[in-house]
Amino acid sequence: MKKYLIFPVLLATLIFSGSAFAADVTQVDDSVGYIGDIKNISCAEIGMGTKLMKKGSTGTVIKILQEVLANSGYYESDEITGVYDTITIAAVRAFQNESGIKADGVVGPMTRGAMQEICADFVAGS
Repeated sequence: MKKYLIFPVLLATLIFSGSAFAADVTQVDDSVGYIGDIKNISCAEIGMGTKLMKKGSTGTVIKILQEVLANSGYYESDEITGVYDTITIAAVRAFQNESGIKADGVVGPMTRGAMQEICADFVAGS
């Protein structure tokens, strides 16, 4: 299964399971195309890609970014838009500040690397 299909399957699992992923879950089902320890899942593997995300970017990858940031308390909007707007920039900057990296509001390799824990927490449902 292609990587870009992983997020819809994960999202459907979250919605229909009622409990997101239970805290004791340590494996992602092989049907989503990835078997491994949830603690070690990368942001790219949940659909955040590997390309630069910045103001004006749009699409599913930005929706996933917004959902991950919202799950961790950085994204302060009730609406997931899929548009890298001022709210998203502020959320990314807040994350960057807290992580001790340059707060430029752009998600590149350093920011994505620093986000590994919150991506895993998002998948684990915490």
